[in-house]
Amino acid sequence: MSIFEYDQEAHMKHLKKEYYADGWEDGKEEGEAVGAALNLISLVRKWIKRNLQDKEIVDLTEESPEEILKLIQILKEHPNTQDREILKLWKAL
Repeated sequence: MSIFEYDQEAHMKHLKKEYYADGWEDGKEEGEAVGAALNLISLVRKWIKRNLQDKEIVDLTEESPEEILKLIQILKEHPNTQDREILKLWKAL
């Protein structure tokens, strides 16, 4: 018998923990990105309600002008739609 015994069950438990941790981090990063996008949608919605011009809104954000203009258009076309639904519409384009 070798001094390096292979314990498949222990190895599988280790891999499961490792994969779970990787998935947790991926999910956490994705959740943070969704949270940031929802926050941006909320801000842009408020700026639209305050009658800021599209260019002013674009200038207030650090996102690409094209993306913000798409978001503004969606928000104007769907003023009563929930932020999560706006996010789906925005990212589907």
